[in-house]
Amino acid sequence: MDTMGGEIVDYLHQADFSVVVQLAFLGNFLLFFLSITFYAVAHYLYNSKQELVERHPILKADIGNAILNISLNAVVAIAGIYMLRIGWIKIVDLDWKVFPIKFLGVLFLVDFLMFILHWLVHKSILYRYFHYRHHTFERTNALSLFVMHPLENVMFGAILIITFMLIPCDIFTVGFYLGFNLLWGILGHIGFNLLEFKNRWITNGLFHMNHHHDIHINFGFYTSIWDRLFKTHRES
Repeated sequence: MDTMGGEIVDYLHQADFSVVVQLAFLGNFLLFFLSITFYAVAHYLYNSKQELVERHPILKADIGNAILNISLNAVVAIAGIYMLRIGWIKIVDLDWKVFPIKFLGVLFLVDFLMFILHWLVHKSILYRYFHYRHHTFERTNALSLFVMHPLENVMFGAILIITFMLIPCDIFTVGFYLGFNLLWGILGHIGFNLLEFKNRWITNGLFHMNHHHDIHINFGFYTSIWDRLFKTHRES
């Protein structure tokens, strides 16, 4: 294993577990702060060019829910590290030749599993009791990405853990994917298209915003592949 990657993996295996717990909570709350900052800066800069749709008000209940879900994200991270320690998740050597293949494999597997879970939640009693919490946002604000039912958050976290159990990756692929996943979540809940893609198979901010306006369409996360396949895709 490469020197830096090996040192990181060795530390995750050998560090006192109480330190791992502290780092997981500290890291997730730092990412939470960075995502809010990204949202605020993007809206400030974009508003200088054109008028945006009015943002959803930030409520006290949403703040509490977001903090709870960030804490649960830390718990999921701790569970993942524990599974690494007992060998259920394997970290392999970095190979730049297969790095893009591994990353895309993780991306498409998570994209498919997330689509299936998202679709099932909408088509079952789970929507009324769990997912509806997230759909109280017809417009976005800085907390939209993190406001959801805690059980739903744990289910999404379980998908990530299962994916890394099925696809052994090097530590850099894991880190790169997790960073990409957070960035894509922010872009999906920012309320406008910060990035424009000519390829309509890639989702953008308005793709997911349309889902918040019409709960019967656009269930995908990173791509529109599964929505097109299952006839739930809408451009606008």
